[in-house]
Amino acid sequence: MRYLFPQELQESWGEYWGAAASGMEAPGEQEEWFKDFREAHLGRFAGLQTDGQITVKYSTEVWLGQPEYHPDSQE
Repeated sequence: MRYLFPQELQESWGEYWGAAASGMEAPGEQEEWFKDFREAHLGRFAGLQTDGQITVKYSTEVWLGQPEYHPDSQE
């Protein structure tokens, strides 16, 4: 049995940037490409935001029992 729990949250620029900048793939402030990294994220946020917030939609999936494997399935 599979249960899907859709969720959504709103993030400000500070919350979004904090998550992006703290990821292990993010450059340090002293690194040469930090400015480009930040500007790319500013552009992405600006394109997605409404009133200074973005909406992040995601789902938590819970399986009870033994899931069946179907290699040709999109699920």
